[in-house]
Amino acid sequence: MKVIVGEVKAQKGVIRTKIVCMNKEWRIEFTGDFMVYPEEIVFQLEEELGGSPKALDYYILKIQTILSKAELFGCTVDDFVTSFQKALSEASRVCLEY
Repeated sequence: MKVIVGEVKAQKGVIRTKIVCMNKEWRIEFTGDFMVYPEEIVFQLEEELGGSPKALDYYILKIQTILSKAELFGCTVDDFVTSFQKALSEASRVCLEY
């Protein structure tokens, strides 16, 4: 198992994307100092992004589509995308070797 983290400083805090790689399956977690309403949207996003690795465009579209249904306070959809891109950049290198 490998764990990769990407962070971005949002307006009101940090958004952290964690990618956990296990046997070519990825689990995605978003943590940090952000508020999203309804909160279940973040869990839905994590579930939709997990599984086998996919292309960057797929992830960006999913993040934008799912978070467009929520109210974000102190952060933006782009903050989530940037945090995810940072983690994905490293995970693409490290996890695919694993």
